[in-house]
Amino acid sequence: MRPALPQLGLLLAVFLGVLAFTAVATSSAWMSDDAWITLRTVDMAQLGHGLVYNPGERVLAATHPLWLLLLLAVTTLTGEHAWTTLALSLILGTGTIAAVLWGIRGRGAGVVLLTAGLLAGCKALVDFTTSGLEGPLSHLLLALLTLEAMGRARPLPLAWLAGAVVLTRMDHALLVGPLGLLALRAGGWRAAAAGLPLLTWLLGSWLYYGRALPNTAAAKLATGVPRGELVAQGLAYLSNSLAWDPLLLVTVATAALLVGLAALREGHLGPAAALLLGVLLYLAYVVAIGGDFMSGRFLAAPFLVSAVLLVRRGPPALLAGLVILGLLGPRSPWTSGAAYDHRQLDPAGIADERGFYFQTQGLRAWLRPGRGPLQPGRGGEPEVRTMQTIGLDGYAAGPAVHVVDLYGLADPVLARLPCACESGWRPGHWPRTPPEGYLEALRTGELDHVAPEHRALVADAWRRTRE
Repeated sequence: MRPALPQLGLLLAVFLGVLAFTAVATSSAWMSDDAWITLRTVDMAQLGHGLVYNPGERVLAATHPLWLLLLLAVTTLTGEHAWTTLALSLILGTGTIAAVLWGIRGRGAGVVLLTAGLLAGCKALVDFTTSGLEGPLSHLLLALLTLEAMGRARPLPLAWLAGAVVLTRMDHALLVGPLGLLALRAGGWRAAAAGLPLLTWLLGSWLYYGRALPNTAAAKLATGVPRGELVAQGLAYLSNSLAWDPLLLVTVATAALLVGLAALREGHLGPAAALLLGVLLYLAYVVAIGGDFMSGRFLAAPFLVSAVLLVRRGPPALLAGLVILGLLGPRSPWTSGAAYDHRQLDPAGIADERGFYFQTQGLRAWLRPGRGPLQPGRGGEPEVRTMQTIGLDGYAAGPAVHVVDLYGLADPVLARLPCACESGWRPGHWPRTPPEGYLEALRTGELDHVAPEHRALVADAWRRTRE
């Protein structure tokens, strides 16, 4: 009987660790405005209009193809959007923590519990385990990829997992790229076949939408803002993370130090070092594009990879120190209760997005008597309406309203115009000025309303998305 006792202890530690993280994530569960952009696209598809934001206009305003397709499949089965999205997010988030804790169980029950505390102490990871965005799917795939890399490191599973990560969020190609190249080198053509789903999506997107990448890529990356301003904003994004979620970047830096020193001793680029290189490349990319307006959103994925690398190598005392740092953080998930409410932007225009929406779009808010999640709009007279918050407002407007997104995320014309940034900008919020006559052209379908200097641009966009 004695040999079974350590195994029972490990199983109990894994169970308690998963339970603790799930409790924190559920208590913090919420939906972001951007999630409703995806859910409007899901709604349009289920109404028979295709994977579009506005009926009759083939534009992809969602940044996460695999998450979009998963939501479409699951919500079609349930017949409901909001509760299904939160439930699916929590299931995937629980799966992520279970996979990590089971994968490092060889280090003992103490390290398993410390790892659960480390992950539950990261504000960004907990915040974007829900939110309605791709975080929980990305996190699960990245956890499985990192554990495989640190374990058997089989080329085919590495290649397929890396491909799924990129299909979930395409800028994660930098994060998993170095490890993916190692897998291709070792696995040959069989590993290369893992790229077929991604290539199929890109080709299908090009044929259907007229562009391989989502419309959001043009809206957010082709703004005309000088690179120096973007880099300064990107550095402010990292500074914001250090102020509100200090555990995150401290964990990344500690993992980089340990893994980097080990790679120097070994004298070659192994799987762990390839993952570390991906983390650094991805962070450089985040800085180069100016970060994001949601505090921590673009940093949760590199944190998770770094944390798994760290717990596989780091001493328990170091992990305990990081857990304490997470507990003492100014907006620690461990201490953010039902009254969590932070709506003030920082000086760089970065928001605690969960703090902004938690009191109205959080699970706790939905459970209050007489409350509940937003329902999709139905009926109404056809109209063209400009909006700046195209998530909640667009979802509630329904298919009768053609939404003109003044930030260009869902509009094929405005996305191709430079940012009208004279009055200021925030990352992810690049204002555009609609061309003269454009709104009337949308109402009538007649290009003659558009000013001559923009008529060719509108005609080309309509040719790609409407014909």
